[in-house]
Amino acid sequence: MRDIDKLYPTLHKASEEKFVDTVNRMIRKKNPPTRLQAQQKIIGYSQRELAEKVGINLRTLQQYEIRAKDINKAAGVTLLCLIHVQFITPVFDRQCTNKPKKGKLFLLL
Repeated sequence: MRDIDKLYPTLHKASEEKFVDTVNRMIRKKNPPTRLQAQQKIIGYSQRELAEKVGINLRTLQQYEIRAKDINKAAGVTLLCLIHVQFITPVFDRQCTNKPKKGKLFLLL
């Protein structure tokens, strides 16, 4: 909030659009995109497509992207499926189908 207060002397006569653009730039600087968002953009999937291919809820993916949920605490299987979909799928166009039922130990080959 203090940063916005500091803008008053320079932007108090500016248009609303300029003020909004300036504040949005400040917010983006403080909250850079996650690696998950960046990789999603590179492979060209929407959030919904990525969530479906990984086998997780769309809301869960969104929470990982805005850092509301810690992706480091995600199930190992979810992380493996994210890696599979983001790095293997673009080459082979496959869905992560190796998701086991809860409590089952498995290996992704």
